[in-house]
Amino acid sequence: MRFGIAAKLALLLALVGVLAAGIASFHGFLVSRDLLVDSAKDKLLTSTQVLARRITTSRQEISRVLQMLAEHPAARATLTAQNPALDEQIAVLFEQVMHTNPAYTQMRLISAKEHGL
Repeated sequence: MRFGIAAKLALLLALVGVLAAGIASFHGFLVSRDLLVDSAKDKLLTSTQVLARRITTSRQEISRVLQMLAEHPAARATLTAQNPALDEQIAVLFEQVMHTNPAYTQMRLISAKEHGL
């Protein structure tokens, strides 16, 4: 069974078409994969930046609260002298701070004298 020139050309043209379609499909796959990876990287970077911003903001807020409590006159007086009225005043202050910030589960006033013991 011998093929004529038309059949051979048709077969060659079909093979070239299949090869071109395969190459185009593979190129499309590579490009779409790169786009998907780049998009995922951008989203991950954005979410990391948002998380870092939230952590920084929370840390700054906690630092401000701690600075306010450390510099409060009642806190300093409670650490230097035993006075039940001052103890009650600082307890109310701590309760209000904890009520304002529900994320705080407990607060303690610890002196540096004797390493906090």
